Amino acid sequence: MNGIARYLLTSGLVLGAMQVIIGPTSDWNARREAAEALKLAMQPRKIEEE
Repeated sequence: MNGIARYLLTSGLVLGAMQVIIGPTSDWNARREAAEALKLAMQPRKIEEE
């Protein structure tokens, strides 16, 4: 039982560390991509006349 408890504790610590590292990184990437999309949306569109 001690081995299982140690495994679960270690797994929890690893997952917690991953959330601390990956969470802010993914938030930053989402904000960066949204800013790029907003810049593209705000650019004037070219109107082609035939």
